Amino acid sequence: MTVSWTALENVVYELFWQPDPTKEFTLLATSRSTSYTLNTLQTGGGYRFKLRAKNSCGYGPFSQMLDIHMPTVPFKPPLEAYKEKCGLVLAWQMPDSGGVPVEQYKVEVRTGRFKTQE
Repeated sequence: MTVSWTALENVVYELFWQPDPTKEFTLLATSRSTSYTLNTLQTGGGYRFKLRAKNSCGYGPFSQMLDIHMPTVPFKPPLEAYKEKCGLVLAWQMPDSGGVPVEQYKVEVRTGRFKTQE
């Protein structure tokens, strides 16, 4: 995920984050760049960010907080199979996807003889 902001002239930015809502904000990065990329965010996690700029006169006020919630990976849906006269029907319930729409399902089919569980 990349956090970005509008450029100001002759400033250094300080990006703070709060990866745990029970703890204080901590300094994540100091940079002249107008973006910062994070590759370590956990699925299902909630994060808060705020930014401030510094020039030769000192620090400006903090930006508004940015709240980010990373989506979760859907759980494996329980699969049910129903035998019909000439085939098999597979059915499942839509899994909890953390508020992000499920875009596709993947069904794998194997042929041959297999042991069945009773």
